[in-house]
Amino acid sequence: MNAGLDFLQRLALLVWLAVLLLFLSSLTAFFFASRRVRLDITVSWYRHRPLGRTTLRPLLLTVAVAIVCALLVQISPLETPTMRIALVLVGAGVTWVSFDWSWKQLTAWVNHQAEENLAWRDRTHSAVEELRRQFNAGIARQTACRLLHEVLGAHHVYFYTRSADSFTLSAAVPSAPESDVSFSRASLLRQELTNGHTYRCLRVMEPNGQSRRIWSKGMPARLEAEQSLLASVEAHLVVPVQDGAALPGLIILGPRQGGEGYSCEHLHFAEAIARQLVSTTAVAELAHAAMAEATASAAVDAARQAARTTRTHLTPPDRFELPDLDFAAEYWMGDNPGGAFYDIVSVPNRAAAFFLAEVPGPDEEAAVRLVQLQALLRTRARAYTEDLAELLESTQRALGASAVGRPPVGLFCARYVAGSGKLQYLNAGVYPPLLIRRTSEGAEITRLACGGPPIGVGPEGPRQVGEVEIHSGDLVAISSAGLAQAPGPECEVWGEPRYIDTVQSWESQRARDIAHLTLHSVHEFTGKNMLAPPRLLIILRPN
Repeated sequence: MNAGLDFLQRLALLVWLAVLLLFLSSLTAFFFASRRVRLDITVSWYRHRPLGRTTLRPLLLTVAVAIVCALLVQISPLETPTMRIALVLVGAGVTWVSFDWSWKQLTAWVNHQAEENLAWRDRTHSAVEELRRQFNAGIARQTACRLLHEVLGAHHVYFYTRSADSFTLSAAVPSAPESDVSFSRASLLRQELTNGHTYRCLRVMEPNGQSRRIWSKGMPARLEAEQSLLASVEAHLVVPVQDGAALPGLIILGPRQGGEGYSCEHLHFAEAIARQLVSTTAVAELAHAAMAEATASAAVDAARQAARTTRTHLTPPDRFELPDLDFAAEYWMGDNPGGAFYDIVSVPNRAAAFFLAEVPGPDEEAAVRLVQLQALLRTRARAYTEDLAELLESTQRALGASAVGRPPVGLFCARYVAGSGKLQYLNAGVYPPLLIRRTSEGAEITRLACGGPPIGVGPEGPRQVGEVEIHSGDLVAISSAGLAQAPGPECEVWGEPRYIDTVQSWESQRARDIAHLTLHSVHEFTGKNMLAPPRLLIILRPN
């Protein structure tokens, strides 16, 4: 009996050993079947540190084998030592093969996920770069919709921009929805999108695309109404466009064309597009403002240049002399041409006519009006040499319809006949010229304001011509308003007191020097500001 039992035990042991040998042979063949053994022998004078190898896999394999072996030992206490050793060896082999297969599957899945993540990272980077190159806010929104449509395979993409009290459609791909839908800024949708510090995409449909998702804990009636509103545009995903704590817009994506739901990678891509869209829009708005400013500046520069060119057509003042009157004029013009001009015309009977005009309005238009005005004044200066009022009325009639709707023109006219000692003048709305006379009590200032309103302010009555006597030692200073009102660096104007003191300080000089030195003093006072208004000065100095 005992001999039979010993035989059966030996037979079982032989069977287990045969199975183990077969298993080990199969395992060895499986391991070396797709591998080549390569032996490299390298001799070097330098000691190199061998490449590090990960210890995670062997460690996990050892732990798994140890656990399986321990379990097999625990569940076979009644078996003979030989049988238990056989069980341990078989369990260790099976565990090794199972672990190796599982490890390879896990490694392949991880590598696949890494490749997918890298591919989505490249897609996102390419899309963001394309969006970054846009410098028009409207085109940027359309581009964002197109990228979401093409990359995610969305059936349609709608962009809604925040307005006064709602979000309204501003871009759509491939076409706008049939129904005109807008979303209130007080809606549950906005509240849900703006929860948290970082706004995330909101799924409004279940992944199967057949049932609505309960995406808010708000009032059921309001939620149902907004769900119906979203369903009217076939919304499956809503992407918030976050700008700090504000929500300037939202993007609605329809179902995917293949019928699948949106994955996490799709959500991350959409959020990246939304983030870049905020930056692109801000840059586009700044670029638009800068371009508008540059365009306006270029238009102003072009108008100024045209005004300067037009002013070259002004006829230079006549060059002549009167025996008892020293006169001169000077004009300072910075970067702004302005609408002031002067003219001195020789008229019959040894007389001189002096004109100073100020034409408000755009530089180019003012320059054209100045050329026209000078031509009219010169032709009428000789025709109405003894009647300044009629000269002015005739000039106003000649301007006629061209002055309608335009700013009025300020004009000062004066006439001096050699040997008369009298200056006739008519002031039609310009800064009053000053007659500065030395007396025993000091300087006496007379303002030559007689005349009437500027040309173009109607209805106009008869104009009054003034007359003053001028003697040796007197000075008549005829200037534009920009002279006394010239601004200093600290926003202080030069002012009439400085104007009078400066002219008086140079009264012993020739008229030409007085005009030049006065304008130079004003230029120094303004800190040589080239943006200051033009300045004009005519000096009359009886001999």
